[in-house]
Amino acid sequence: MAGLVLLSLTFCCFKAEPETCDYEHDAQGAADKINGFVSKETGGKIQAVVAAGDFDELTAMVLVNAIYFKGSWKHPVNPCRTRDKEVMEGELVAVTVAVVVVVVVVVVVVVVVVVVVVVVVVVVVIVVYLAYVGN
Repeated sequence: MAGLVLLSLTFCCFKAEPETCDYEHDAQGAADKINGFVSKETGGKIQAVVAAGDFDELTAMVLVNAIYFKGSWKHPVNPCRTRDKEVMEGELVAVTVAVVVVVVVVVVVVVVVVVVVVVVVVVVVIVVYLAYVGN
């Protein structure tokens, strides 16, 4: 029951649905599926986040989220304060020397805390309801 509630919450709040992958026997297929999702959700701006070699027989689940900033900065970053840096497998991206990473991390932590609180509240409500119905 709690699993169904969690799946409903993830779909309702984040438009997210679980998908199955065979990490052990089709690692390349799993990597292609994940990277395809990320590429689609970021409009092709991020092509790959995992490789087939990232999975092994112990991989049970991979949680993937794709986010990028699309908007105008209130205070634009000076191009002189950026540099190209190799991130993965020969891809070059502009890396900003700014506080953006900290802000993103803080936002992600806040979102995770809110989701956990919502899940805990839903579970408590279900438990109380089941206890009440049982009496």
